[in-house]
Amino acid sequence: MTENWEKSFEHVIASEGGYVNDPHDHGGETNLGVTKAAWAGYLKRPIQDGEMKALTKAEVKPFYKKMYWDVCHCDVLPTGVDYMVFDLAVNGGVGRGARMLQTAAGVNPDGAIVPSTLAALTAIKYEPKVMIKKMAKLFFDQDGEQFIAENATEYGVAELGNYKEMHFMNKLLLDDLKALLRAIDDTNLTALVSYWLAALQVENDEIEKHLPQGE
Repeated sequence: MTENWEKSFEHVIASEGGYVNDPHDHGGETNLGVTKAAWAGYLKRPIQDGEMKALTKAEVKPFYKKMYWDVCHCDVLPTGVDYMVFDLAVNGGVGRGARMLQTAAGVNPDGAIVPSTLAALTAIKYEPKVMIKKMAKLFFDQDGEQFIAENATEYGVAELGNYKEMHFMNKLLLDDLKALLRAIDDTNLTALVSYWLAALQVENDEIEKHLPQGE
């Protein structure tokens, strides 16, 4: 959604890091997740010495908006889906991000976000309990209902029947996924875990809006 651009950008840019110029990295000079080649292509001119090192968050913000958010039509995607698509595009490429979402939506994964893709994506509903069950099976090879029941018993949560309980259960899963992300050493699996972690974080941010103040 249009109103989620600012928040989505802040989430993504927070993990992009600062200036690096590793001679072993084919990307060359990079700052705030933007390579020198990408910046030159965006500005349509050569990059001057010292320019990459001096880049600011305010300067790269329009770049991320034009090259990723707008290309992926995130303005018209539902809350949560918009951020997931944006994050996938930034970290895996627009085509790869589109294909992963198309696969999830059950449409032809051709990497092109066309009207049929948008229609399918906007129909996706990321209900907290459904997402928890999917992640429990995918990452922990455990039946989703069993996972919820065991954690509910251990932490004194009766059932996922209100926002407070959903928020609490999501927080447990976020902690588990972050630990998993630190432990794995597989590029594809890392991307997948990061995808679900981002989705769950956005979802929990939304749930938090419904919690009583101070909880």
